[in-house]
Amino acid sequence: MDQFQNGFGNLAGVLAPWLTGVVVDRTGRFYVAFLVAACFALGRSADFVLGVGPIREHPWKKRQS
Repeated sequence: MDQFQNGFGNLAGVLAPWLTGVVVDRTGRFYVAFLVAACFALGRSADFVLGVGPIREHPWKKRQS
């Protein structure tokens, strides 16, 4: 599951700059491009909050000396 989440995180990091460039090229405005980049960042943070689940401490085993 971790690889799946990391893969989508990396995919967003690749697609966001590309899409931002496409938006600037077509509209000629940076405002819309910043809005698109902000939406990507917001979507990724929502994915992290909703996809990771509860965080709990790992029960480490004690080593005997």
